[in-house]
Amino acid sequence: MRPLNLKMSAFGPYAGCVEIPMSELGETGLYLITGDTGAGKTTIFDAICFALYGEASGPNRENWMLNSKYAAEGTPTVVELTFLHAGKEYKVCRNTDYERPAKRGGGKTSEPADATLTMPDGQVINKISNVNAKIREILGLDRGQFLQITMIAQGDFQKLITSETKERMEIFRKLFHTENYLTLQTSLQSECKSVKDWLDISRRSISQYIEGIQTDEDDEFAPEVAKAREGKETIEEVLILLDRIIDRDSAHEDKLDEELNDINSHLGKVNNILGAASALEAAKAALEAAKTAIEAEKPRTEELRKARDEAKEKLAEKESLTEEANKIEAIFPTYEAIDKLAAESAVIKDRVAEKTEKFEALIKEREGKEAELSAMKEEYSLIKDSSAEAEKARNVFEKLTGEVSELRELSGELKKYSDASSVLEKAQKDYIAKNDSFTNLNSIYESMEQAYLDGQAGILAGKLEDGKPCPVCGSSSHPHPAHTAGNVPSEAELEKAKEDAAKARKIREESSAEVSGLIKALEERKASLTRSVKKLMDIEDVQAAALTIDGVTEEREEKARDAEAEFKKQQAKTARKTELETLMPELESKLTGIADQAEELKTAVASDTSALEAKTAQLTDMRDGLKYENLSAARSACDSLRNKAASIRKAYEEAEEALKKQNDAVTKLTAEAESNEKTIKESVPVDAAAAEEEKLRLTEAQTECINRKNTLSSRLSANRNTKNEVARKSAELSDIEKKYGWLSALADTAGGKLTGKYKVMLETYIQMTYFERIIRRANLRLMAMSSGQYELIRMKEASNARSQSGLDLGIVDHYNGTERSVKSLSGGELFMASLSLALGMSDEIQALSGGIRVDTLFVDEGFGSLSLEKLDSTYRALVSLTEGNRLVGIISHVADLKERIDKQIVVTKSVTGGSTASILL
Repeated sequence: MRPLNLKMSAFGPYAGCVEIPMSELGETGLYLITGDTGAGKTTIFDAICFALYGEASGPNRENWMLNSKYAAEGTPTVVELTFLHAGKEYKVCRNTDYERPAKRGGGKTSEPADATLTMPDGQVINKISNVNAKIREILGLDRGQFLQITMIAQGDFQKLITSETKERMEIFRKLFHTENYLTLQTSLQSECKSVKDWLDISRRSISQYIEGIQTDEDDEFAPEVAKAREGKETIEEVLILLDRIIDRDSAHEDKLDEELNDINSHLGKVNNILGAASALEAAKAALEAAKTAIEAEKPRTEELRKARDEAKEKLAEKESLTEEANKIEAIFPTYEAIDKLAAESAVIKDRVAEKTEKFEALIKEREGKEAELSAMKEEYSLIKDSSAEAEKARNVFEKLTGEVSELRELSGELKKYSDASSVLEKAQKDYIAKNDSFTNLNSIYESMEQAYLDGQAGILAGKLEDGKPCPVCGSSSHPHPAHTAGNVPSEAELEKAKEDAAKARKIREESSAEVSGLIKALEERKASLTRSVKKLMDIEDVQAAALTIDGVTEEREEKARDAEAEFKKQQAKTARKTELETLMPELESKLTGIADQAEELKTAVASDTSALEAKTAQLTDMRDGLKYENLSAARSACDSLRNKAASIRKAYEEAEEALKKQNDAVTKLTAEAESNEKTIKESVPVDAAAAEEEKLRLTEAQTECINRKNTLSSRLSANRNTKNEVARKSAELSDIEKKYGWLSALADTAGGKLTGKYKVMLETYIQMTYFERIIRRANLRLMAMSSGQYELIRMKEASNARSQSGLDLGIVDHYNGTERSVKSLSGGELFMASLSLALGMSDEIQALSGGIRVDTLFVDEGFGSLSLEKLDSTYRALVSLTEGNRLVGIISHVADLKERIDKQIVVTKSVTGGSTASILL
């Protein structure tokens, strides 16, 4: 990738539009980017990076920081880069988001960031995301790779060269993306710790299970169990001990089961005897209770029979009530007809009231509209001539507005006339000064010329001899020869005085011409102004007009405002007149409609009133002779009679049902008494007291046997569970121990923690491979720069076996055969080593990016620390970088580089703010 043209607008320190035609720098060789500190040298690379990837080169610069503080408000920050890649030309344009004044109203509006990419075939790609993806596809590099390959920032790589292994690991992790190896190291260490924790938990768990082995204090196995709890027995021995305890307790549990079965069998027989005795006593008690209950129910039975007979006698009254209810129900239709007629009358009555109300409202509305129409007619008579008045007012307003405009223009011209008079006055004063200067210089010249001529005569007179001819006049007699003056100017001084006088004459003549031109222009302007003043102000004195024009203008403006107000007033009247011409006919039409509606309502009210009177008379006739007020009252009376009849029937049915239930209950008691009497006769007598004593003895024996069995069963269950868990945990423990063995060795190896070995972690080992390749590439540059004196090496060992190692950097001095730390280099030597390492890093990253070629390289500062000899070596090394059509830009303000490098981009900072850039070839 090689930049061809770079345009920047409002970008960083570049306030205006700056264009750098970088194609003029050629396709190969060195060029220098130079200028004042802070002028914006590195900003050129920032602009290229921003155009390609939408971000500057620095890690801490947000895009809004790229907007120029020197540019006018609302100026967009735009960068346009034309570049060549693989023989094809591309153009990318980007802008940051910015605020500009709103086109309508006040305030500001935001413009979002945007990007476009023009392809070699003319296709245009829009949207930031699409452009970013296409740039990465074209160049084959992301932003980080592009910066690492194309920008050699001396300060960054000086940090890298003096870093310790730990710091260099962090730098290489970002450059070569080795974080996966760090993740693997961390994962192995974490997994190893988890397995170790798991191993400890398993061992503690087995110990806890062994602690839980259950035996009696005087148990024959108690001593062996104690040894196992103390950890003096192996797991296999503990399992054998548990088998012996479980086998013994199982045999004992079987004997207890046999003993408990015998007790339960005898207890069942005793319970049968006691059950028979209890049943006999219960039968006797139930017999006596049944007899007592039968006697007690006899009065109740007689009472219920009497109530049933009384209810039966009342059934005859039920029939008469039903007959009366049927008669009332027969006249329901008459009541329904009355209710219907009453409802119709109510509807008519409501309709009469509604129409009467509407009629009265129409009469009121008609009166209001008649008053409104009268007012409109009166208003119309007052404004019928408003159109003519409005036209007249408009003409006055337009005339005055024109005059105000002309007066304002005349005021400006009078101001220009006054300014021109001041300029003329100044020019005249200037002319007088220049004329005085000329007079003085010319006088000096004439005096010097006379002195010079006199001096020449004196020189000739000094050479005259009596009898010999004068070379000037030819006379042989010299009665009065000239004498030489004391101060005779030289020919050069005379010529200088003559030139000064000539220059003064020319300046005076130019000043005179300027004054003449100003006088002529002022007179022409005054003539024109005199005509305008006469026309607009009716005076001929321009100076007087200048003094009074503001008052005249203000007076005309006031009259114009009054005329405008009158014009608007007449316009409003004309609009109202037009409106009334439409409204009045509409209102008259509405009044006619209201009169028609009122007449219709009056007729309808009379008709409905007549119908209402007829229905009222019919209702009076129909209500004559009726017992109940309305259908609702008749229904209520009918329902009351039917409910009373139903109550009589229900009372009889309930009394009949109660007597039946009473008889059924007495019958059941009699059957129970007979059954218990039969049971008593058939029962065999038993000795209940002896049976109770035997049951008590057997129950105590049963409880004691169950308790012993439960205790034994609980111990058996616990010990069986302990045996199973110890066996299971033992198998788990074996697997965990094996896993921990190989996993801890692997984690220590990857983490560089092997005892007695050098501390090289897995990630560091991978980085060492990259580092050695970078060093090999760097030494090609360093050996050339240092004239074969210095060579970078990777230190093989750390200062002690307890420290992390592998990425420490040393230097070999071939002049004295020593090997030492790179930190011992002087400032200039350290710069050469840093630059070499940076170039080696760039070459390695470029190789890792698939051999992608970048035709442009930037080297930023650091040359000021070099001696002339070292600068010369470094310069030759940088020249070698340009082989193969590579263009290298050096960002520096070192004076010696300006003399060595012809092609330059010169950045200049303006004192008023903002920078510019130009190419110097």
